[in-house]
Amino acid sequence: MRNSLVPGAETATATCAMRTPTSSDATTPVATPTPASTGLSLSAGTTATSTRLATPRGTATSARSPTPTLSPTVTPVPVSTPQWEVLSNGNYVNAVIGEGQTVWAASDGGVVAWNLQSGQASKFTNIDGLSSNAITAAAYCPIATLGVVFGSVAGLQVFDLRSGGWRTLNSANSPMSFDNVRALYCNADVFCMRWIGLDIFDANAAEWSYIGLDEIGPIHALTADDALAQVWVGGDAGVALVEDGDVTLYSSQNSPPPLRL
Repeated sequence: MRNSLVPGAETATATCAMRTPTSSDATTPVATPTPASTGLSLSAGTTATSTRLATPRGTATSARSPTPTLSPTVTPVPVSTPQWEVLSNGNYVNAVIGEGQTVWAASDGGVVAWNLQSGQASKFTNIDGLSSNAITAAAYCPIATLGVVFGSVAGLQVFDLRSGGWRTLNSANSPMSFDNVRALYCNADVFCMRWIGLDIFDANAAEWSYIGLDEIGPIHALTADDALAQVWVGGDAGVALVEDGDVTLYSSQNSPPPLRL
């Protein structure tokens, strides 16, 4: 039967026509396309396996970064400064003086001051500025550079009535001969003190002088007239009169007073 052409059938026939393979086509293997997502290359005759792929260098991983931890903060403890306290007995009194509304006592446990208006007492020791707590004598001295003065085994302890502070005079910072002071006397012009012998300070001349009294021994009491023309000293060997630079000793052998004063 003779084929007849139907309009439009030529185009359809051309589209569906199959190419007959040749002998060269049969020997050339057909490569199977590799999915881009797997990264695997399969060749003819090769069996694919589940080989694990290494992560390319520089590729971000899903590992979690460690959470930073804070070290505990130590709370600082405030450092307290220890406060010293002196335990001393101010009842053993060696001398008493009065100045204004205050009574001062020189004791073996420091200096005690009583306020006559309030009735309150205050005790001063080496924590308050004394060089020694063994206070042996006391005197009010109207000389401008002094004030209320106390004798001690470590020199003079001077209390400034204006500033309320203490300072020390001794053989290291003044012309004093020795530091052990057992007796004091002062007026507006002259200041005397000593244990053995006399240290005399002339306020008008601003000069110190010394009178040796070795023959009388340790001094326990001291007084003088206003002009310091006569100075009376009581000690272990009796009473000595210092007048115009001369020393006269009175004892039980040449006078009625007892030997020890």
